[in-house]
Amino acid sequence: MISVGFYKNNRLRLGVKTNKGILDVEAASIKFPYIKNVPKSVNELISLGEQAKQGLMKLNWLEL
Repeated sequence: MISVGFYKNNRLRLGVKTNKGILDVEAASIKFPYIKNVPKSVNELISLGEQAKQGLMKLNWLEL
């Protein structure tokens, strides 16, 4: 799993590289609120550590 940063509407967003392209993590977490520990920013990714990694892996598994 590769995390990336990208800009959307002049805001830095957290993304995850998938087989289908870049997943907007914030948008996906709104669409799937039942998936816990999904970081909304790079800072949250760093501070949540392993919990954030598990949340991102669950989103990535959905193959949105």
